[in-house]
Amino acid sequence: MEERNINNDEIKKGIVTLASITYAKVSEISEISNLLDNFLAKNPQNVTVAIYYLQTLVMLGKTADAINLAERIWNVGGSITKETEALYIYLLNSLCMFNYSKVLLEPKLKMEFAEQQKYPNLSSLFITCYTGIGDLNALNEIAKLNGISDRQKQILKGFVSQMIADGAKEHFIWQQKKINEVIYKKCSAYEVLLSADNGYPEIEVGVFAGGDSVDRYQLQRNVDKVYNDYYEIVGYTPLDNFMLTVYDIKEHWGYDGTMDD
Repeated sequence: MEERNINNDEIKKGIVTLASITYAKVSEISEISNLLDNFLAKNPQNVTVAIYYLQTLVMLGKTADAINLAERIWNVGGSITKETEALYIYLLNSLCMFNYSKVLLEPKLKMEFAEQQKYPNLSSLFITCYTGIGDLNALNEIAKLNGISDRQKQILKGFVSQMIADGAKEHFIWQQKKINEVIYKKCSAYEVLLSADNGYPEIEVGVFAGGDSVDRYQLQRNVDKVYNDYYEIVGYTPLDNFMLTVYDIKEHWGYDGTMDD
């Protein structure tokens, strides 16, 4: 695939709308999704529009279709702007495709700050990906970046220090692995909130899914079960500094890269 100029005003308007529309606006998102789908039927090599179409699938909670499209985009590749790449990484994170987003993010950890600034919301992308993977070493490195706010740095460093001091480094990796096995192909958005509201650093994860309330209730139960089962098996009492809650995709917090504000 290659990036091409989008001369269709209707397509441009739809893409601009996606940047500000809430996930609850299902009808409007569906209209834009159909518009982009029809455009791609005639212009299948336009990777930029494909990524925005992927965004609509994520926003609508069409997880299976979104994962299939994300993989097709990955396999075909192409040249895109840094802004579009940042959106693609965000969508990979949303779909719990962390091993994919990690490939794109790792080189950016080593970039100069001026280069990192060219990617919108890069600090949020780092935090979400490496939280999803459960990589405390990476989270510690992220806390040293210039693009991270002082508050983010403080919470990340505190969380990592707590976990390492309590001998939970490997447990966090396995905890996240077990959870990801449950939510993958059901999660349409994965957001990370850094908090210190209770007087100590915490990570709260919002998993947003489509389907009905019964499906989401069962998903929450399954997450809680694998979490509790893992720690019961290993005989370890986890710190009370991590929480994951399943929400309706229509309740999504929004794509602004500032989930910790």
